[in-house]
This record gives sequence, structure tokens and C-alpha cells, in this order.
Amino acid sequence: MTDNNDTVLVIFEDQQHHVPHSIASDDDKLRALFAPFAPAAANAKIERVEGQPIKMLKQSGAKGQEGKQTGEQGDKGKLQPSPLVYLCNAPETINPAIVMARQIQHLELIGGVSVEQMDELSQDIEKTIQQGTKAILDYRQSLKTLKSLPSRPCAIPVGF
Repeated sequence: MTDNNDTVLVIFEDQQHHVPHSIASDDDKLRALFAPFAPAAANAKIERVEGQPIKMLKQSGAKGQEGKQTGEQGDKGKLQPSPLVYLCNAPETINPAIVMARQIQHLELIGGVSVEQMDELSQDIEKTIQQGTKAILDYRQSLKTLKSLPSRPCAIPVGF
């Protein structure tokens, strides 16, 4: 259905939108137009009936990723996991240096740390410092990688 301004009436989520014909005639462009404002539009089913407004219908997808749980096409055409998949699959950890610091604090609270205990702990402390430093470098690299990724519309999963 077209009005005098060469626009087409599109109905999405029970709202009417006048969209230029050049965009409304291409399903991908139409989805791309609405996706930044409504992530569900990226996978919407588009119904076209002659003489009627175009209808965009939400398709149910995997919660939080709108169908992108397994991955997406990368630069070289290979299927690559999305950042959310990496985050969900990453093990939950605490920096080993923090764990060691808490253990030493606990020992101090229950009666102090003897010279013998500190000598035994010194090797573990050195290893833990190295592990903690590596963990911090890994966190920084992960943050750098996440910041370098292009943004895209996506629903935020419950719990984030």
C-alpha cells in the first residue's frame, strides 16, 4: 500500500510506519531498518499481500541471541561463535592472587602465620603472583577484543 510520498505502509509490533519504497521492496533492507530499534526485527518474517500494508512478524529465536546462539559468519565465511557464546561458555574464575590473599588473611585471623608457614607459602605465593598477572593480562585482552567488535542489536539475556 503506497501513499502520495512514494512510501509504503509497514506494520511491525502493531505500529504503522511509512517507509520509502526503495527500502520496503527489499526484505534485508527492511529488517536492517528496524533492527537497531527492535532486535526482533532482524529475524522477522515479512508478509506481502497486494494492496495491503507490509506486515513484519516477530519470529521466536533463542532467548538472548535471537537465533545467534551457535555463531555467525565471519570474514572468511567460517561459522564463528558470537561474543555472548564465548562469555556463556567461559569458566567462572576468581583471580588466583585474590584467593591466596584471602587464605593468608584467614591464617592471620586464626592465630597468625608462623615463619615456617610463611616459608611453605612463599613458593605458592610466587606461583600465584604469576598466575594472577596472567589472569589480569587475559582479562585485558578479552576486554580489548570485546571493545573491537562491531556493535549489533541484540536482546540482553536475563541475568546480565
